[in-house]
Amino acid sequence: MNKSARNSLADPLLRLQAEAELADEAAHAAPPHTTTLQRTEHELRVYQIELEMQNEQLRQSQVALQASQASYMALYDQAPVGYLSLDGAGVIEQANLEACSLLGLVRGALLQRSLSDFVATDEQDSFYMLRRSSALHGPAQTAEIRMVRADGARFWAQLVANTSSVSNGKDVLHLVLSDISERKRKELERQGMVKRIEDLSRRLVQAQEEARKRLSRELHDRTSANLTALRLNLDQIVKAAGQGPDATLFWERVEDTRALIADTNFSIRDICAELHTPALDRGGLLDVVQSYAQQFTKRTGLPVLVDCAHGDVRIERFLELSLFRIVQECLTNCAKHASASTIQVAIALSRTPLRVAVVDDGCGFDTTLSATDARAGGHGLQNMRETAEFLGGKLLLESAPGRGTRVVVLV
Repeated sequence: MNKSARNSLADPLLRLQAEAELADEAAHAAPPHTTTLQRTEHELRVYQIELEMQNEQLRQSQVALQASQASYMALYDQAPVGYLSLDGAGVIEQANLEACSLLGLVRGALLQRSLSDFVATDEQDSFYMLRRSSALHGPAQTAEIRMVRADGARFWAQLVANTSSVSNGKDVLHLVLSDISERKRKELERQGMVKRIEDLSRRLVQAQEEARKRLSRELHDRTSANLTALRLNLDQIVKAAGQGPDATLFWERVEDTRALIADTNFSIRDICAELHTPALDRGGLLDVVQSYAQQFTKRTGLPVLVDCAHGDVRIERFLELSLFRIVQECLTNCAKHASASTIQVAIALSRTPLRVAVVDDGCGFDTTLSATDARAGGHGLQNMRETAEFLGGKLLLESAPGRGTRVVVLV
């Protein structure tokens, strides 16, 4: 070997170490004659020592590498989640023990299988989109996919995908596989419970409305006939009474009784309308609110302005009933407590969420007062808030002394 070429390949530090070792050997040998042969022999000996040192370093590095690899493989195989490495075609090249357990095969039988073989038929598109998104070398992609074990048992899995390029330029898809079947089961149970509660809430609203309708009908049917008969009897008594010495007092009592009957009739009609507005059976939310607002104005003298840009939009009946009851309660509160001169009702049915707002220009109140305060809450406001929450929405309240009140329901 050419000396200069050999020196160019040698590590300078190894060269110095080899020279030192050879010098130590020479110190115990007879003084050499510096002939050309001896110098060549010296160089070969130094080179031999360098090679021995390099071999020892390589051996130690290999031992350390094997120990590190064994430690990595132990961690890899004992991980509580599955790890898979796929080639560009989706074929499994590496898998840890948890991945083998989740898919139901030993490692030897799992490798070189396509992972799509373990993806449920109706989830193939989702798996393809996961691989495609990950191939863009962006952030890790996550998907929840139903998978099928080797024995045919299905389970829900969360896949976290990340693609990297190896030294040969090929892409490798790394997947973290977790069994989320239990979590999905609980989610489905929770969704089922929420749906059952929603169904019960709808039936409760409908049952309440039917009870209101029945009570309204019975109240009208059982009292109106008696009141009419009572009025007719009074008319007959008046005709038969004539003009006696106590006629003035008599006529005063008759007129007072007539007024009481008329007021009772009006009150019964008003109570019936409160319990069940006929417009609920004929039209949508706008119709029933407008009808009730007109009755409210006649009864209280408070003008109510109703605005709804898309009044022909229909929503579920139980929603219409519930939102109307909230508007009804708001107007009742205004009449009792607000001392307002104008009330505005704004309904937006063509947006999401649905929005109903009732605004008055009355005295307002301090919203931080106790809920037992008549204006600051009480059962009316609490009922409205609970009704909005039953519908899956929320109620917003804005008010201050002297600045009116705004109630907004979003569903």
